[in-house]
Amino acid sequence: MTNTSEVNTDDWTIKELAGIKFKVPQKYAVGTTLSGNIIDGVETGHKYLSKDLTIRINDTNWTNNKDKFMNADLATQTVSDINGTEIQTFSLNEKSTAFFELNNTTITIEWQGDEITPEIKAIISSFIQDN
Repeated sequence: MTNTSEVNTDDWTIKELAGIKFKVPQKYAVGTTLSGNIIDGVETGHKYLSKDLTIRINDTNWTNNKDKFMNADLATQTVSDINGTEIQTFSLNEKSTAFFELNNTTITIEWQGDEITPEIKAIISSFIQDN
Protein backbone atom coordinates (compact mmCIF):
# COMPACT_ATOMS: atom_id res chain seq x y z
CA MET A 1 0.00 0.00 0.00
CA THR A 2 2.75 2.45 -0.77
CA ASN A 3 1.42 3.71 -4.11
CA THR A 4 0.06 7.21 -3.72
CA SER A 5 1.13 8.29 -7.20
CA GLU A 6 -2.39 7.82 -8.56
CA VAL A 7 -3.43 11.04 -6.76
CA ASN A 8 -2.23 14.40 -8.06
CA THR A 9 -1.57 16.63 -5.03
CA ASP A 10 -0.20 19.63 -6.94
CA ASP A 11 -3.26 21.81 -6.20
CA TRP A 12 -3.67 20.65 -2.60
CA THR A 13 -3.36 23.12 0.26
CA ILE A 14 -0.41 22.90 2.63
CA LYS A 15 -1.40 23.11 6.28
CA GLU A 16 0.73 23.24 9.40
CA LEU A 17 -0.28 22.09 12.84
CA ALA A 18 2.09 21.97 15.83
CA GLY A 19 5.04 22.46 13.48
CA ILE A 20 3.99 19.47 11.34
CA LYS A 21 3.22 20.12 7.66
CA PHE A 22 0.72 18.15 5.60
CA LYS A 23 -1.38 18.56 2.45
CA VAL A 24 -5.13 18.31 2.08
CA PRO A 25 -7.34 18.29 -1.03
CA GLN A 26 -9.35 21.42 -1.76
CA LYS A 27 -12.52 19.84 -0.35
CA TYR A 28 -10.81 19.76 3.09
CA ALA A 29 -8.89 23.06 2.73
CA VAL A 30 -11.41 25.13 4.69
CA GLY A 31 -11.11 24.01 8.26
CA THR A 32 -10.52 25.07 11.83
CA THR A 33 -7.23 24.69 13.66
CA LEU A 34 -7.31 24.21 17.42
CA SER A 35 -3.96 24.33 19.19
CA GLY A 36 -2.60 24.78 22.64
CA ASN A 37 -5.67 23.65 24.55
CA ILE A 38 -4.71 22.96 28.15
CA ILE A 39 -7.05 21.03 30.44
CA ASP A 40 -6.07 20.55 34.08
CA GLY A 41 -2.54 21.71 33.26
CA VAL A 42 -2.09 19.15 30.45
CA GLU A 43 -1.79 20.10 26.79
CA THR A 44 -4.49 18.16 24.95
CA GLY A 45 -2.87 18.23 21.54
CA HIS A 46 -3.65 19.97 18.27
CA LYS A 47 -6.58 19.46 15.94
CA TYR A 48 -7.50 20.31 12.36
CA LEU A 49 -11.24 20.01 11.72
CA SER A 50 -12.79 20.08 8.27
CA LYS A 51 -15.97 18.64 6.85
CA ASP A 52 -15.59 14.84 7.02
CA LEU A 53 -11.90 15.02 8.04
CA THR A 54 -10.25 15.44 11.44
CA ILE A 55 -6.51 15.39 12.07
CA ARG A 56 -5.12 15.22 15.60
CA ILE A 57 -1.47 15.67 16.54
CA ASN A 58 -0.14 14.63 19.95
CA ASP A 59 -3.65 13.99 21.28
CA THR A 60 -3.33 12.97 24.93
CA ASN A 61 -5.96 10.24 24.32
CA TRP A 62 -4.11 8.73 21.32
CA THR A 63 -3.20 5.44 23.03
CA ASN A 64 -6.58 5.07 24.76
CA ASN A 65 -8.48 5.74 21.54
CA LYS A 66 -6.36 3.24 19.60
CA ASP A 67 -6.84 0.62 22.34
CA LYS A 68 -10.64 1.12 22.22
CA PHE A 69 -10.64 0.31 18.50
CA MET A 70 -8.34 -2.68 19.01
CA ASN A 71 -10.76 -4.08 21.59
CA ALA A 72 -13.95 -3.28 19.67
CA ASP A 73 -15.52 -6.49 18.35
CA LEU A 74 -17.04 -4.86 15.26
CA ALA A 75 -14.07 -2.69 14.20
CA THR A 76 -12.13 -3.83 11.16
CA GLN A 77 -8.37 -3.35 11.48
CA THR A 78 -5.94 -2.87 8.61
CA VAL A 79 -2.19 -2.46 9.00
CA SER A 80 -0.41 -0.92 6.06
CA ASP A 81 2.92 0.62 5.19
CA ILE A 82 3.12 4.02 3.57
CA ASN A 83 6.64 5.17 2.72
CA GLY A 84 8.12 3.02 5.49
CA THR A 85 5.69 4.15 8.20
CA GLU A 86 3.28 1.65 9.77
CA ILE A 87 -0.33 2.86 9.65
CA GLN A 88 -3.02 1.17 11.75
CA THR A 89 -6.48 1.88 10.40
CA PHE A 90 -9.75 0.96 12.08
CA SER A 91 -13.16 1.12 10.41
CA LEU A 92 -16.44 1.10 12.31
CA ASN A 93 -19.90 2.35 11.31
CA GLU A 94 -18.70 3.80 7.96
CA LYS A 95 -16.04 5.94 9.64
CA SER A 96 -12.31 5.22 9.60
CA THR A 97 -9.46 6.27 11.86
CA ALA A 98 -5.77 5.92 11.06
CA PHE A 99 -3.10 5.98 13.76
CA PHE A 100 0.61 6.45 13.12
CA GLU A 101 3.74 7.93 14.64
CA LEU A 102 6.25 10.22 13.00
CA ASN A 103 9.40 11.57 14.69
CA ASN A 104 8.01 10.95 18.21
CA THR A 105 4.75 12.63 17.23
CA THR A 106 1.42 10.79 17.35
CA ILE A 107 -1.02 11.47 14.52
CA THR A 108 -4.65 10.45 14.09
CA ILE A 109 -6.70 11.00 10.94
CA GLU A 110 -10.47 10.39 10.89
CA TRP A 111 -12.65 10.40 7.77
CA GLN A 112 -15.99 9.20 6.45
CA GLY A 113 -15.85 5.82 4.75
CA ASP A 114 -14.78 2.31 5.60
CA GLU A 115 -11.51 2.04 3.68
CA ILE A 116 -8.21 3.83 3.24
CA THR A 117 -8.59 5.48 -0.16
CA PRO A 118 -5.77 6.67 -2.42
CA GLU A 119 -6.64 10.23 -1.35
CA ILE A 120 -6.26 9.38 2.37
CA LYS A 121 -3.00 7.56 1.57
CA ALA A 122 -1.76 10.72 -0.15
CA ILE A 123 -2.67 12.84 2.90
CA ILE A 124 -0.74 10.43 5.15
CA SER A 125 2.14 10.35 2.69
CA SER A 126 2.33 14.16 2.77
CA PHE A 127 3.05 14.01 6.52
CA ILE A 128 5.92 11.62 5.89
CA GLN A 129 7.37 13.49 2.92
CA ASP A 130 7.09 17.02 4.32
CA ASN A 131 8.51 16.44 7.84
